[in-house]
Amino acid sequence: MVSIQSSSHSSVLQVLSTLLTLSGGFLLGSGISLVHTDHHLGPLRISAGLGILVVGFGIALLLIAALARRIPTALQLSAATMGFCLATILCFTAPLGTVQVVEANQEDFEPNQPPIRYYKSTIQPGHTYYSSGYIDSVRGWRLTPGSYVLETHLPDYKDARYQIDLEGWRECPDLRPRVIFLGCSFTFGAGVQDDECFVGRFAQTISPAFHVVNYAQSGWGTSEANTVLESELESPLQTNAVIYGWMADHLTRNYTNVSWHKNLNPDSKFPYFDVVNGKAELKEFKTHGECDSPDDSETNRKEVELAKALILRLNEWCTNKGIPFFVLLLSSRFAQYHSDPIPDWLRSSGVDFIDVRADSNDFYPNDGHPTAKWHAAVAKELDQSPKLQFLKRSPAMDEPAK
Repeated sequence: MVSIQSSSHSSVLQVLSTLLTLSGGFLLGSGISLVHTDHHLGPLRISAGLGILVVGFGIALLLIAALARRIPTALQLSAATMGFCLATILCFTAPLGTVQVVEANQEDFEPNQPPIRYYKSTIQPGHTYYSSGYIDSVRGWRLTPGSYVLETHLPDYKDARYQIDLEGWRECPDLRPRVIFLGCSFTFGAGVQDDECFVGRFAQTISPAFHVVNYAQSGWGTSEANTVLESELESPLQTNAVIYGWMADHLTRNYTNVSWHKNLNPDSKFPYFDVVNGKAELKEFKTHGECDSPDDSETNRKEVELAKALILRLNEWCTNKGIPFFVLLLSSRFAQYHSDPIPDWLRSSGVDFIDVRADSNDFYPNDGHPTAKWHAAVAKELDQSPKLQFLKRSPAMDEPAK
């Protein structure tokens, strides 16, 4: 009876020792493969350092199995070799070694045809391609507009981002010097076509050597203009002019006046600046629900103080970069509800401005946003402004190399 139990116990140890050897060989093969190949495992990037660690574990297991001597040497070598080969094959053929394009920040786009998926894959690693598109009567299918991330799972590929335009083509960087417009829905052009907005109209009248970009958005004020400009001026792209569209409505948007912020999503945020030693400083991103300052004389005073500091901050950013900066004074249907001291202050502030309020007073009756006629009047004023005539000429080209 003891002999049978001892034999059974010995068999179990031999099986465990074989599995230990097999595991050691597997880890050794995996580690060596990982050292020489860059892999992804889901969101985890397995680096060469981790491969060395796996090699160490594999060697340790093989040494333990060898010292135990529970199975013949030939069987140990066979088990170790089998584990090594299996791990190497898996590391180089499994989905760890792939390149894949995944969707990220896809545009809210509704094509006429239902969306389709396009797949192309081979047995070899590094050739798995995935994208999103929709049926097209001319091309067969086309890419869906948006931004896509290239996840790289092999050392000979690099992480990349694909930007697909509205026509389904990959965008190319526009390296022309920029003319940047900042502001709210009036500058954005809410309610009018791209070519009817005053920014789009103005772009057609200046030198094609410049690239006009509209960095305005509905509901924004001077605070958003500051954060956007600060970010954009860090770009290596050259900027030759910055024009900020001001109207009195921005006074309440920049501060915490409850009369404006109560109308917005209480959970969404905006950049909150405060005046410190006469200068505007970004403090935090507040939610609209946190803004509860009463619409009284003290709040109005702080709004004016902050608006002036924010405009000076825009001007200072541009001055430090040697970029012409202009405040564009826009008329607003709601200006009658806001006293606007900014235009008078600008005359003594040292900040350059262009006043187009007199020739632009055509608004949608039930909405309050300007019509295409309003935008045409503003664009005409900008086109004729002596301050912007330098944009009619092509920027100086670099001197040819000698």
